[in-house]
Amino acid sequence: METHIEMSERRREAQIEVLEAVTASSLQLSLLAKMAHWNLKGPEFVGLHALFDEIAEHTRDQADTAAERAAALGAFLETDAGSVAEHSPIGRFPGQIRDGLELAGEMADRLAAHADAIRDALTVLRGDLGDPAGENLLADILLQVEKDVWMLESHIQGDIDEVRAEEEESEEGPELREPTP
Repeated sequence: METHIEMSERRREAQIEVLEAVTASSLQLSLLAKMAHWNLKGPEFVGLHALFDEIAEHTRDQADTAAERAAALGAFLETDAGSVAEHSPIGRFPGQIRDGLELAGEMADRLAAHADAIRDALTVLRGDLGDPAGENLLADILLQVEKDVWMLESHIQGDIDEVRAEEEESEEGPELREPTP
């Protein structure tokens, strides 16, 4: 497709390839977040139910932003479910998980892998294939993905700390713990 956006063909193709990958992975993550949102059970339900919904919205918006930039550069995006599954390196959840903290861990793992892929793409695009608009777009997506990882890890970490403290108390009797900052 012809466009008035001035860019070498080599640079355009590199940008489109990255943007298509981000679009596919973001859509896959959005679907997984909704799956977790709908299926989770347990004492963390209220907080994680809302968080998974927010992550689904963030990743859907990220897919839209990346896809629109790719389209502006001349790409034709195939984003049906089969194409997304084929082009996204983000895997499915193993089995039918309902436990909130297990789902949070699975989602955090996949978001962290997505963040790593975006960071790698930024490294490539900052060379002679770079484009300030594409780089800024990816950097903004990366910031939100890493924030979502942090939010999920905060749920998981708190539970791990409590379990460890309970194990220590049951083995050695009650002990005083240092206050958390």
